[in-house]
Amino acid sequence: MKLTLLDTQTGEIVAMESPYNAYWWAEGNGACDCDRADYFPMAEEDLEAAQQQAHPELQEWQSLCYGCERILIIAAESDEYTLDEFNEDYPQALKAQWLKVSL
Repeated sequence: MKLTLLDTQTGEIVAMESPYNAYWWAEGNGACDCDRADYFPMAEEDLEAAQQQAHPELQEWQSLCYGCERILIIAAESDEYTLDEFNEDYPQALKAQWLKVSL
């Protein structure tokens, strides 16, 4: 499946042919910043550092979900999900700012 990701903090865009299906991106592991950040090395480093600062009790090998705050899917070849559905748990204000969809 072809899709395009946007790091809303840096403006960096990654277009790719994903090995994962639409479900994985909309409802599975790809539905939050945890796996979306893998495609943005700087974002992943930022998220890990912020998490360690916010939760110093975590061991180096531990982590929590980064949540849905930063990396949006801005284009996807899918008949199963809309852009709003691919980014369902992200804040409405963030989606309204970056997505050209009717929310």
